[in-house]
Amino acid sequence: MAKAEKVDVNTIPQQLQAASDKFKEYAESGVQRAKDGYEQFVKAAQEANEKSRKAATEASLKLLDVAKEDADAAYAVTRDLINAKSLTEAYQIQMAYLKGRYEARVSQAQELGAYVKQNAEDATAPVREGLKKIFPEAKSAA
Repeated sequence: MAKAEKVDVNTIPQQLQAASDKFKEYAESGVQRAKDGYEQFVKAAQEANEKSRKAATEASLKLLDVAKEDADAAYAVTRDLINAKSLTEAYQIQMAYLKGRYEARVSQAQELGAYVKQNAEDATAPVREGLKKIFPEAKSAA
């Protein structure tokens, strides 16, 4: 059997006060870290929101450019069809127009997809960085 240590009952209040002070200090430190982390996260989220808003505006402008390009192409093919000398020439004009529009659509879709992907990564980067600061021990999913 282990021998019981002698406890000085006169120092128990001081020991309890010291333990209480350490616990309070630890709790206050945790609250401050949580508050700082929250502030960093909010700042990162606001930055991500601003980047997303700018990217959405730019994407809308790109889509307007696509619509203008379509309207210009439709006008050009209509003009060419009106001026066609034969049914065969009109058919060739129509097929060239459809092929050109298809190729343009594929190119535009690839461009827009790459643009959206890049802007999504850029917009979420502040949040990811903020979370890394808040939770440095967390592993990133790569």
